[in-house]
Amino acid sequence: MAPGGSVRVRRLHNGGSVLVVANNIRQAQQLYGHLGPIARQLFGPQAAAMLHSRFERRDRRRLEQHITELISPSRKEPVVICPGGVCRRSRNSPGGGCGGV
Repeated sequence: MAPGGSVRVRRLHNGGSVLVVANNIRQAQQLYGHLGPIARQLFGPQAAAMLHSRFERRDRRRLEQHITELISPSRKEPVVICPGGVCRRSRNSPGGGCGGV
């Protein structure tokens, strides 16, 4: 089976959003590499996002803001979000939590 899984791909093709929480960064990158292009092809260049703990703090803030906009109730288009290793690290960072994601 492909890393994104046929159920997730089918959900995208049916107009649904997908949140895939990966156990590690490598898995998040694989899932994003599979699902991201499908989402962008179907719904445009802003339809996919990945966030993980290896991003630098300023980049993570920018990505967290982007993801917050993607999951806004006013947004009607589906989205793919692939976080990996984010919550574990964020829990130990100033501010804690998952950055609102």
